[in-house]
Amino acid sequence: MARYRLGSICQIISGSTPKTGVQEYWNGDKKWITPAELSESDYIIYDTERKLTEAGVRSAGLTPLPKGTVILSSRAPIGKVAIAGCEMYCNQGFKNFVCSNIINNKYLYWYLKSKTDFLNSLGRGATFKEISKSTVADIELDIPELSEQSKRVAHLEKIQSIIASRRVQLTKLDELVKCRFVEMFGVIIPDNTYVKLGDVCDIERGGSPRPIANYITNEDNGINWIKIGDTTTDRYIRSAAEKIRPEGARKSRFVYEGDLLLSNSMSFGHPFILKINGCIHDGWLVLHFEKSILNTIYLQSYLSMPEVYNIFSNMAVGGVVNNLNKDMVKKLPILVPPMSLQEKFETFVQRIDKLRFK
Repeated sequence: MARYRLGSICQIISGSTPKTGVQEYWNGDKKWITPAELSESDYIIYDTERKLTEAGVRSAGLTPLPKGTVILSSRAPIGKVAIAGCEMYCNQGFKNFVCSNIINNKYLYWYLKSKTDFLNSLGRGATFKEISKSTVADIELDIPELSEQSKRVAHLEKIQSIIASRRVQLTKLDELVKCRFVEMFGVIIPDNTYVKLGDVCDIERGGSPRPIANYITNEDNGINWIKIGDTTTDRYIRSAAEKIRPEGARKSRFVYEGDLLLSNSMSFGHPFILKINGCIHDGWLVLHFEKSILNTIYLQSYLSMPEVYNIFSNMAVGGVVNNLNKDMVKKLPILVPPMSLQEKFETFVQRIDKLRFK
């Protein structure tokens, strides 16, 4: 095994954006990618949302990324990784690696994917963090023989295949819950049998002490600081990545295990049940209701239905970012079925949650 700088074993290519107002530069046949198009699960990318013309490529002085290039987002956000499945171009939000015969491109993909925190620590900038070409060129890594790289890649791809299969299963289970909801309670079409959410719920907004960085702590007396980023792919929030000092918590809002939260800003309209105690910032609403009237699982599932999200989308207002407020949410029409039916639905969901856990 030998140690190399990335810049010595890869050609590093950046990108740029042709003038968006020049029509002749766009809607051609040259694939052009931005960081926003990448997801955490992407591996090999074969297409892009936008295309350039030859004139657009020339105007921006773009260098093509050959098939097999490892593409790394270098800002907004840092650390998304994929492999180009065909020739393409990119904007200025990437640092891309054309691998030499020293390193397998898939090996480099998995290496970079495992180093998200490290890559973010290299970011510099006042408005937003970015990693420069010289910074990534100076990254050092230990490189085994190509045969060993191939073995490790094969092992990781097998694991990735299993993960992908499990994700499909989880998606199917979520769909099963929604189908069961419709089967028991019908499609959500508000009529005179519905009431307003504000008639059956007290809704409170979280609070954020400013500046929040002054209140984040690693001390033992810290209180869970529950953020949108702590959400999971299921209906629960089980942990918080950060803790807040008690004096900051007093300027926020306490919430407790079993409470139902609804995001009201950025990624608005998504409900989660708490499995922890903590404090919430002003991007959350907490819903309080009589358990004899509404079942928490039922209400969380109701708020998760696509029809409800569409209602929230039509309600949301804002300048740069659309958001909800508690007065809007209070107007949401909601069906309150007999508690026996709500509890029957809860029993079904709990069985599905056990399958999800497995």
